[in-house]
Amino acid sequence: MSNIITGLFNNASDATSAISVLEFKGISPNDISLIANDKMKKVIFAMLATINVNLLEG
Repeated sequence: MSNIITGLFNNASDATSAISVLEFKGISPNDISLIANDKMKKVIFAMLATINVNLLEG
């Protein structure tokens, strides 16, 4: 059985922190997806350069 966890964040820093916490708790980067608007994509890509996540077009 799988679980779906969702979150809404006001800025890219909070979103990347949440991803780091999930990974620290043992969630595989391959199981983490992130949806962002066009404005935040560049910022988030830069912040997540060292984290393997799936960025979905949103």
